[in-house]
Amino acid sequence: MQQGMQSIADVYGGKYSPLVTWQLFRRIIAVPSLGGRHLSEGADRGVVSPRRAVHGYPGLFVADGSVTPASIGFHSYMTIAAGAERVAEGMARQIAK
Repeated sequence: MQQGMQSIADVYGGKYSPLVTWQLFRRIIAVPSLGGRHLSEGADRGVVSPRRAVHGYPGLFVADGSVTPASIGFHSYMTIAAGAERVAEGMARQIAK
């Protein structure tokens, strides 16, 4: 696996650095991307509303970890899932109207 990853890095001119968790425990731990899509009341201050609707794009919502501003602990999956459920509930309410 490490040789394959090194080959990919070489092709793209990147630098391969194995995960510390792989080196120590021979286990892969996925870390989701967080932040980048700021919550705001308007497009002048961020990307999505507190209900995670993308400003200026009706019907488009963000339901991943990109609206979580910083690391919230070791595993953020449950928090990301709760946010996605909130988005789904809001969308269902909007459709039901």
